[in-house]
Amino acid sequence: PPHSLDRCFYKMGFTETVEKDAPESYLPYYLNYAELKDLVIELAEEAERPRSRLVSADLLDDTTRPVSRFQERLQAELKKVNQFACVKHEDVFLGLRRICEQCRKLTKEDIESIKEKITSMGEEIVHLDMYVRLNYIGFQKLTEKFDMCLGTSGSALFISGLHCEPFCNIRFDDILILLGLAWARWRAAQSAEQSKDATWKPPESFIRNTSKYWVKPDKVVMLKTRIVAHLPYLIFGASQTEQEKLLEPFALLDLDYEGMDLNNAMNAYSGTLEESQLLSSVYFDSPDAVSYQERIRREEGARLVRFRWYGENMREDDKEIYVERKIHHEGWGGAKSAKERCIIPQKDIFDFMKGKFDIDGYFNKLAAEGMYSEKARKNMKGIAVEVNNMIQ
Repeated sequence: PPHSLDRCFYKMGFTETVEKDAPESYLPYYLNYAELKDLVIELAEEAERPRSRLVSADLLDDTTRPVSRFQERLQAELKKVNQFACVKHEDVFLGLRRICEQCRKLTKEDIESIKEKITSMGEEIVHLDMYVRLNYIGFQKLTEKFDMCLGTSGSALFISGLHCEPFCNIRFDDILILLGLAWARWRAAQSAEQSKDATWKPPESFIRNTSKYWVKPDKVVMLKTRIVAHLPYLIFGASQTEQEKLLEPFALLDLDYEGMDLNNAMNAYSGTLEESQLLSSVYFDSPDAVSYQERIRREEGARLVRFRWYGENMREDDKEIYVERKIHHEGWGGAKSAKERCIIPQKDIFDFMKGKFDIDGYFNKLAAEGMYSEKARKNMKGIAVEVNNMIQ
């Protein structure tokens, strides 16, 4: 739930918030909250008293009670919101693809105009994100108001179904990656240099130096659109060439919205590249939680061991599992906190945990295959031995 937008909703109301923040071109396609709110009040005044409490299904299925009038209008508004969200996503998607193509042959005179176009597309993504969030809140508040005024109990059932609606399943990953590609190509054209095509993977070891920020959920998409204007989009395991698969003609299927089963409309999108990756971690500790206690107290030299993998895990034998050891150092000591890791194939990870894995044989095999530099293999082997000893 979009909490900060929710608070804004309570302060200003749905209609006022939309009129204040939404572009004029979006206004006709937002949920007609005022009209449906008036209908709820009208139905409540018409309802006979005393009235019995209706069951949840009445909100969706009843055709004889006044609730059917509300249901009919609600479904019409839902269809409108679904169609606009899908059409707008496709419009932004195709618009960014055109811009990416234009960036291949930029002249000095085109630099500023293309920059304005990319910036405008970033704003469209932000507006679309707000459109999804505000309409979700609007449907939620309207159905809850209906329950309260007419003594029904169907809002929870309706709201739970919203998560399956197309407008709640817009693929922001696709258009955010394309926005990043557009900015990358614009920067490359501006500097007359082509960006390196490299698949990023985390280093075996590095000195931790991070700054972390709290971001409100409804500002996350806006923040991403701002960042990619200055930095390349870094996706684990995906090179820029792989990201550019979104530029292929069939990366997005044309949608026939007329007569489409809206519950399945989201499946018409064929893109599979995601800008945010699933990350899973398993932490190790002693029965008396020594590692946990040392980390909580931030003791000098506190160590932590975890296994980590990226993306979905379908139990593939060759899935890379990162065996990590982190050491905490206080700033006054001069040493930097560090995280070091080695890679063990998933098929061998259980033997590694039981102390039965042939560490020497594994790294000899890596050397024979020319995998990693000699320095990297030496560092990773040291981590494997250290972690193995800690676990045993």
